[in-house]
Amino acid sequence: MSRSNRASTSPKGRSPGNSGPRTPATMQSESPQTPPSRVDRGRGQRSFSSLHKALAGLLVAAALLPSAALAAHRSKPKVSRGHRATAKASAALPVSRLLRTALSYRGASYRRGASSRGAFDCTGFTRYVYRKAVGVDLPHQSSAQFSVGHPVSRGGLRPGDLLFFHTYRRGISHVGIYLGNGQMVHAANAGRGVVTDRIDRGYYSQRYVGARRPARLGK
Repeated sequence: MSRSNRASTSPKGRSPGNSGPRTPATMQSESPQTPPSRVDRGRGQRSFSSLHKALAGLLVAAALLPSAALAAHRSKPKVSRGHRATAKASAALPVSRLLRTALSYRGASYRRGASSRGAFDCTGFTRYVYRKAVGVDLPHQSSAQFSVGHPVSRGGLRPGDLLFFHTYRRGISHVGIYLGNGQMVHAANAGRGVVTDRIDRGYYSQRYVGARRPARLGK
C-alpha cells in the first residue's frame, strides 16, 4: 500500500499531530484563558475608590453631627439665674409698693365721693392707691373700674388685683385690693373706714362678683 493510501485510510476523528480523539475536557484545556483587560481593572479600582470616599464622607458627617448640635445649643442666648431673679424682682416691685401704700392708710376715714389722704370711699381709695403707688389712673366708679385690665379667675388671684362685689344694690357696688391669703384692704363704710377683711368666707365671700388685673401688674 502506498504512502498516500495510508493517509486516506486514517480513522475518523483523528488528525495529523493529535494522539487521540478530542473530548470536551480536552477542548477546554486547549482553549486559551483570556486575562482581564486593563480597562476592566481600572473600572473596578475607580468603583472601589468612589465607595471608599462615600463611606469616609458619611463617617465624617456622623462625627460632626454632635459638634454641630452642641454649637447650635451654645449659640442660643441663655438667661442666667441672676437675670431671671432680677426680672421677677422687678415685676414684684410695683405690687409690693402698691400693697405697702394701701396698708399705710388703714384707719383712714370713709367719706362718700372722697379720694384724698384724709378720707376715701371704696373707689376713691383704690384710685388713690393705684395712682400714687404704680401710676395707674383708675376711674372713680366701681363699674368702670371693672372694665380695666383683664379678668382674673377666683383661683388665679394675685396680690394687687382689684376685687369687686355687689353690696347694697344689684350689680357691682364695691371694690377692694387683694392682699393674698384670702384677704383684701378696702374702704368699707362710714363706720369702719379703711380696713382689711377676708373674702374667702362670710359677707364678702357671698357677694363676690369678680376680679381684674390692671396691665401695669402683668398678666
